[in-house]
Amino acid sequence: MVLDSVTCPITQALVVRPAVAEDGKIYEYDAIKRWVRDNHRSPVTNSPMGHKLVVSHDARSIVEAIIESGAVDDEAAAAWHRASARQKIMEALPGGIAGAAVHLERDLVLASPTEEGDALRVVLALKDEQKDVLQSAAAAGVGHEAEKVILGRTTGAMTNFRDDLKPLRAIVRVIDDKAELTRLCKRPAPGADRAVKFDKDDIVDDMLAYCGREAIVRRTSKSRRAYHLWMKREGAWYAHYFPFDACIHVDEDGAPSDDDILSPDDSDSDDSSDSDRD
Repeated sequence: MVLDSVTCPITQALVVRPAVAEDGKIYEYDAIKRWVRDNHRSPVTNSPMGHKLVVSHDARSIVEAIIESGAVDDEAAAAWHRASARQKIMEALPGGIAGAAVHLERDLVLASPTEEGDALRVVLALKDEQKDVLQSAAAAGVGHEAEKVILGRTTGAMTNFRDDLKPLRAIVRVIDDKAELTRLCKRPAPGADRAVKFDKDDIVDDMLAYCGREAIVRRTSKSRRAYHLWMKREGAWYAHYFPFDACIHVDEDGAPSDDDILSPDDSDSDDSSDSDRD
């Protein structure tokens, strides 16, 4: 039976982060990892077995399809969604905080509230509230002070350029000091062979409006050591390159699922002649 094949023999629950062991069986990754650390035989067949594990994305897709079909009782499905949310929060599964929130919504629809699910939903709600407070404080020019109070520390600008940030998923915040942002934009960033465009009044005004605000990484530019950032303001999308050391990393996978994100004018307001990723 398909359901049995995606139920972990160790935990007796639907696999959340499935892995195939050398015996060909599908297990919950953390459970089988602990098993093979101390055992050299299959927990199912008792035959000799090595330590190699292969994460199975296909098995997780099968579980999702089974749950959506209604073949799993609501309590078991809700438990799977809560476990998936925890794995995504801890970055063991892709999807990040946004993905975790979706799973927690499904958990609440499928079953009665649980202490675990309620606690996670409160934490995510507080994160959103915290983000709003930090953005408001940054716009008021007291961003560093707010970070110190709320986070117990102040976050600083990135010290190294990263070309592995996911386009349309990664989020950064531009520093909230307009004078410092102007200085950084007028000179080439460390390791860059040229500066970003910052030479026209309309461009300068638009870029300074990013101060203290979060934006989506559209692409990266190695030659400028810069990020092309999208920000929605007053219903319109703006896009400019900013040097990496004028940016504060916020999230690896946190861009909103907004259909408009794929529809802004594809021309670069910073340098339309540079259409590649450098």
